[in-house]
Amino acid sequence: MDGLLLASITFLCTVFAIIIGFVLKLWFDERNSKIAVDEMLRRNESSKNKTKAKTPSPTSSPSTSRKNNIREENEERKENFDDEDSLPKRSKHSRSPVNDDEDAGPSFLDESTSEKKIGKKKMAKLQAKAEAKVLREQQLEEREAKKRRKEEIEQLKEEKRLKEEEEERERNERLKKEKEEKEKQEREDYLKFKESFNISEQGFDNENNEEDDPTEFTSKLLEYLRKRKVVHVDQVSSNFNLKPDVTIERINSLLEEKLITGVFDDRGLFIFISPEELNNVAKFITQRGRVALSEIAENSSKLISFVTPSD
Repeated sequence: MDGLLLASITFLCTVFAIIIGFVLKLWFDERNSKIAVDEMLRRNESSKNKTKAKTPSPTSSPSTSRKNNIREENEERKENFDDEDSLPKRSKHSRSPVNDDEDAGPSFLDESTSEKKIGKKKMAKLQAKAEAKVLREQQLEEREAKKRRKEEIEQLKEEKRLKEEEEERERNERLKKEKEEKEKQEREDYLKFKESFNISEQGFDNENNEEDDPTEFTSKLLEYLRKRKVVHVDQVSSNFNLKPDVTIERINSLLEEKLITGVFDDRGLFIFISPEELNNVAKFITQRGRVALSEIAENSSKLISFVTPSD
């Protein structure tokens, strides 16, 4: 309770002190205002007396009157300057009517000059904005032109690519067509070749030949292959009235039994190789040591005869 009471008393004393200070301030302000008003009234009274004293007497000379007027004006200006410093509450921006009239001319000139300056600045600013706008438009046009050129180049490249693809497709189609025509022509030539030997699709049955004398048939086939040297399977089939696949089986049987030596090529030709030619190939391999198939193929015309001997 003692602490709370002490705090309350302290708060009340502080409030009273603030109120007393505020009242004293108002009193001093009012006192200063009265002093200032009395001083202004005194100066006005003094100014009136001086104005009356300025009136020249009839006997005074013009030069003396002019000097007195100048002296009085200087004193009045000095007093006015002192009066302005002595007024505590006067605003810095307050001016007398006389001074306002005197400054009317220069302030008007300053305003007109400032208006001209503002007009020039505004004009320069507008001109700068216009130039910037023109520059932006030029840059925009340049970008658009560059973009159009780029699009044209891309379009030309795309057209060129499409044209090349079209040409490549046409070339592939042409090659494919030529290949198909070539294969078709080869098939037709093969069929014509078969027809020239009167080979039917069914062929002929060779069971009767084998039943008559299989040994004689084998001898005739061996003799025929040795004499022909290089002969097509279809020719053998036509000569012995056999099917092409049966002819190939018979020749392979002779090769397996080692009754004859030879090879088939990819064209359907059988090439007979004599024992002398086999010896030539063996000597070639022995002389060379290790021999590749490509070397044998290159020298095959020297080692093996591909010419059918004359009867």
